[in-house]
Amino acid sequence: MDTEAVSERNATAKPGHRLLACEPAALPFFVITAPALLQQRKPIPPLDEYVMRSIASGLNTPGSIAGFLGLDEALVTRSLTRLWQADLIEVPAGGAGRTLRLLAAGTRAVEELLEIAPEEVDVWFSFDRLLWRPSRVHPAQLLQPRDVREMDLLQVKPKKLARPDIDDLPVSQVDPAVKASMRSSLGEADVLVVKRVDRAEQKFLPCHVLVYESLDGRDHALEIAIDGRIDGAIGAAVDALGGSEHLGLSFDSPVPQNAREVAVVLEAVPTSIGPVMSLDEVDSLRRETVAASAADEQVAEVQGAPSPLPTRPPALDAAQIRNIDTFEHPNYLKEACQSARRRLLVTSAWVRNAVVNKSFMDGLYTLARRGVAIHIGYGISMDADGCDEAAMDRLNKLAERFPNVVVGCLGFTHAKLLIWDDSQITTSFNWLSFRGDQDRTYRQELGILVKNHPTGVDSLYESQKKLIETTAGKVVRSAPHK
Repeated sequence: MDTEAVSERNATAKPGHRLLACEPAALPFFVITAPALLQQRKPIPPLDEYVMRSIASGLNTPGSIAGFLGLDEALVTRSLTRLWQADLIEVPAGGAGRTLRLLAAGTRAVEELLEIAPEEVDVWFSFDRLLWRPSRVHPAQLLQPRDVREMDLLQVKPKKLARPDIDDLPVSQVDPAVKASMRSSLGEADVLVVKRVDRAEQKFLPCHVLVYESLDGRDHALEIAIDGRIDGAIGAAVDALGGSEHLGLSFDSPVPQNAREVAVVLEAVPTSIGPVMSLDEVDSLRRETVAASAADEQVAEVQGAPSPLPTRPPALDAAQIRNIDTFEHPNYLKEACQSARRRLLVTSAWVRNAVVNKSFMDGLYTLARRGVAIHIGYGISMDADGCDEAAMDRLNKLAERFPNVVVGCLGFTHAKLLIWDDSQITTSFNWLSFRGDQDRTYRQELGILVKNHPTGVDSLYESQKKLIETTAGKVVRSAPHK
């Protein structure tokens, strides 16, 4: 599920809070393999079956059958009526010597029922390690541990490290879980009992962790979204285990962090464009978009058709200058690295491996091959304190290979700037290190987007470009505007 769509859908889901981050994550699961006794589902209800068996055993009146089975005679009479209507028994119309008896079809049905016996079969099913119960999630939806590592997903820790035992596998929960996993191979069989757990294979369910902060910065909340929709039960389970502490998350003071940083953001915004769309206006547009899509989603669900989640409201894409939420920064960085046609410039105080990873570098290599002028400036000190050496090496190798790429350690930068073509974002958000902290520290950030405004963007681009080229000793001319 696309992270941007998930974040846009749920950005305003928690009143009084702002969405700080929408983290692709993975929920802990097991795929259990176990021997179980299965009973093929019988074509006749249990009561009717026992009534027919009673007749086959020689009981030939409603009263004698009711007494033998310990049931109310009215129940037996209704069962006899159903069996008679199905042409399985003959019911006396009255008179001496007329008794209940099985017809030929009824005799065959009893014989077939007697042949249906429980069978031991190896079954497999998903087990939710947060809710600690069998799950109807199909194993095909789950990821291998290596997939989670390669995708750099935030791993949610399980409730328990041990695998479940028999007491954790009630038949009432195992039966629907097995049916969800093995419907095509089991037919109409029901699980009677699980004998033991032979294997518990570690797997993960893709999800998103939504991190919220109250408007005053004093309260934080987490939600878990599966297929883009918040799952209250999973969220409650995470809260019960410690919430943000269980996930290894921490929070810093909200912006404005200091007057200097806010001033840097505001000074970089061209004043000739017009008023800035506020976050309150942005939130209102998001709520309208989510509400408008709700009816379409309900119709699609009834029809069994896939329903796309709402993406960024068109009015936001049309806005020339607006505030952007904290969670939007990674989305715009990804967009810039995918869509830049002429120039891309990024400045960030720190560079970390978690951001400057293979996926990020693949995007830069693609832009470089297209001839896009790329400028990256980093470093709050000349020794690049706080930067990851491996990440800097990746960027420097890119610059060594392509003459249209410049990477420089500025050694003094507090600026956090993203420019692509004729759009810019000036912000307090650290573009190249926002996922660099091992404990994933979050805080609200101030960001302003100026979109499709070449005259407003050019002057800032040229000044920052010159700084980066001076530190790197390399000059690149931007590709002509097309």
